[in-house]
Parts: sequence; C-alpha cells; structure tokens
Amino acid sequence: MNTATTGPTKVTEIDSCPLGHGLWFDRGELETIVKSMDEPLRSTVVGELQAIFSQG
Repeated sequence: MNTATTGPTKVTEIDSCPLGHGLWFDRGELETIVKSMDEPLRSTVVGELQAIFSQG
C-alpha cells in the first residue's frame, strides 16, 4: 500500500493501492480533505460523491 499526503495546512495521509485500484480513508480523513477545499471545487467534489454513493 502506498501513502500520499494532502492539505496545505493540515496534512492528511491517504492510503492507496499500488496498482491504482483505489484509496482508503480512515475515519474523518475524507471530511478533512473536503473541508480544506475552496469553493467551487468543494461543491463539485461533494456533488460527485453524492452521485456515486446515492446510486444503488
């Protein structure tokens, strides 16, 4: 598993598949990343996540 860091002020470590198959977020990490985004990027990301997770 690989790790990447993100965030200009608060660093969040994200675990990623070395084969590019996905990301793993620990509790609160995704929320921290989204909250650190400026608009309109935040709205775009939240909209995309809602579309992905509301499909069923």
